[in-house]
Amino acid sequence: MPYCNDLFYVKLGSGRPVVLLHGNGENHEIFTELSLELAADYQVFAIDSPGHGASHALSRYSYRDMTREIAGLLHEILDEPALIVGFSDGGIIALCLAIDYPTLAAGIIPCGANFQPDGVDAAWLEEAVKRAVYGPDPLLDLMLREPNLTDRELAGIQARTLVCAGEFDLIRLAHTQELAAKIPGAVLKIMPDEDHGSYIEHSTALALPIREQAARIWPVAQVN
Repeated sequence: MPYCNDLFYVKLGSGRPVVLLHGNGENHEIFTELSLELAADYQVFAIDSPGHGASHALSRYSYRDMTREIAGLLHEILDEPALIVGFSDGGIIALCLAIDYPTLAAGIIPCGANFQPDGVDAAWLEEAVKRAVYGPDPLLDLMLREPNLTDRELAGIQARTLVCAGEFDLIRLAHTQELAAKIPGAVLKIMPDEDHGSYIEHSTALALPIREQAARIWPVAQVN
């Protein structure tokens, strides 16, 4: 399996590029079933984010630093702008890629992503704060202090955007709706009967929304 810029990724299939970014504390393996499903029609890149899986760690974690690392990888492995699909923290990175590196993103699908720390369900946030007092956890700390994306940054996103969340997501519904409203032309999709990650982790439920979004970006059929 390949490394590039000390980041680990798996590549499957051929065709238009689809990039999959996992959530906090996970790795590319949560997308195994989805990657296999999509590889019939697309070139799929499932990446281990910095500090996750087989990728290198960072001395300090911020979403912008993680975005910069992943952007460096994408500059090396992509032949054209990709559809970037991110779950949870990966969704935040997808938003940051569209803001900071717009030439890399033909479209984005942030799933269960918040743009401010208070977008997370209050009960979960309270529990996370309690956990933080038991010792340093840089990835937990990251979620408590970031992201801090501004209205201006979100309004400047040019990539075709589909904002997804589960009906019972730990990201507040009102926050998800607000995120979609702040991005020009964004489409909002709430997955019925799903929680934060049930439609993503080891699932193919997101394959149809990805194909629908890909058809908006690349209108010609992409079957090889």
